[in-house]
Amino acid sequence: MDWPKTLTLTVSILALPGIVVLYGNGVHASIESFRTEAAADRRAHQAAMDTFRHEMRALAERQARVEGQLIANQ
Repeated sequence: MDWPKTLTLTVSILALPGIVVLYGNGVHASIESFRTEAAADRRAHQAAMDTFRHEMRALAERQARVEGQLIANQ
């Protein structure tokens, strides 16, 4: 084995842990980003469901008033 090959192999072996750490940090950042987005999606979904419940309750109340008027008019 000649010196350039030995040097290249040595540098590659020494750089490998740094590359692993960099990719590990990238994966960690991706997981945190996913968790943040998932939490935001849950909050948005909850807000939409709260609005839906409010609208359905208002609709039910209007329907009850209409039906009450129909029964009163009979």
